[in-house]
Amino acid sequence: AVVSTQSTGVNARIFPDVESLVRVQEQINASHDRVKCHRLSCVTKEQTDIVKAAQQDKNKEYRCIIRTEGEVTGEMLERLNSIRDLTLDQDTPLRVLHRRTPLLRKRRILSVNARLLTEKEVAMVTNDSTTFSKRLLVAEVVSESGTYIKEFAHGDFGRTSPCVGSILGVRCDILSLDVVGLKIAWPPPPPASPDKGQSEMGE
Repeated sequence: AVVSTQSTGVNARIFPDVESLVRVQEQINASHDRVKCHRLSCVTKEQTDIVKAAQQDKNKEYRCIIRTEGEVTGEMLERLNSIRDLTLDQDTPLRVLHRRTPLLRKRRILSVNARLLTEKEVAMVTNDSTTFSKRLLVAEVVSESGTYIKEFAHGDFGRTSPCVGSILGVRCDILSLDVVGLKIAWPPPPPASPDKGQSEMGE
C-alpha cells in the first residue's frame, strides 16, 4: 500500500502532529484489505539509535518459509520443535564471504516453532500444491543476535552445523525470511492526543 503525503496534507519534512498521523493511518488501512497498520507514530534519531544498538546484543524473532526435498512427518516436526538453546557452529556464509572475515562463530537458537503450511497457504506460494503439500514449513525462530538464519535452514554446504536440514534428515532451502520481533521495549508509546493530554494535566 502506498499513500502519498500530498494526499494527506502532511509535510514530510516536519514531525506531524497526532491528528495527521491518525489521518495517514486511516488512509493506509483503507487503501488495501491485506495491509494494515496501527499505533502509527514518529520516532526521533535517539529512539532509532536504541534499535540499532539492540541489534548487536538482543535476541531476535524470525519467521521463515522452508522448502524440503522430501515430505515432512509429524515426528520430524516434533524433533525440530524440541530445540531449546541449541548451539551452532557457523562459518562465515559463502554469500557474504567476499566482504566478511572468515571466522567460525558460536551462535544459539533459543527455540523453534514450526508447522506445515495449510493447503490454502501452499496455494499462495506455489501452483503445484500437490507436490509441495507436505514439503513447505513455516518456522518461527528465536535466536541470539548475529545468527545467520538462512544458513541455519539449509546448512550452507556444511558451514553451519547443525541446521534444519540435518535435524530433519532432508535437504532444505529457505524461500522467505522476515524479522518479526526484537526483544527490547519498542516501539515507544504513541503520543497522547491534545485533548487527552490536556484532560490529564487538568486532573
